[in-house]
Amino acid sequence: MTPETINREDPRPVAPGNIWSGNPALAHFTNPTELAFRKGTLKVHLPVEVNGVKYSDAEQAYQLLKRPDSDSLVLMSNIIYCKLSQHYYLWKQIKNSGGEEWIKRCSHKVNGKNRWEGEGVDSPFIFCLCVAYSHLNDKRSWMDPKMEDDIPW
Repeated sequence: MTPETINREDPRPVAPGNIWSGNPALAHFTNPTELAFRKGTLKVHLPVEVNGVKYSDAEQAYQLLKRPDSDSLVLMSNIIYCKLSQHYYLWKQIKNSGGEEWIKRCSHKVNGKNRWEGEGVDSPFIFCLCVAYSHLNDKRSWMDPKMEDDIPW
């Protein structure tokens, strides 16, 4: 398969599937997008800014911000929320594909050894993507108070 290019003005719907760095149709929704770029799965970089700090991708943000005593689901949801709000066409592609119901039909499987893996919202990653999308869809900046002015609509 060749890398998928999203029409940023009008992203077309995509079928639900496995969101991971090796899937050209869905790699832009995964966190390690720099890995997907290096693999040739993505043609673009998807940096993310969290609390005023820029990271190369959502994975780097998560790895540098996670703490043993913090809620990793809240942190992951916040980072994905930032990513979707900063790359509006990703939010729009989810919306055009069916929104939360589309997300719930996706999976996140890499090697079967990762706690973030699974089918639908049984995958903590898919759950966080669903939470971030739904809150952004509701235009609520519930996680990061700095995000209120950054939402692109």
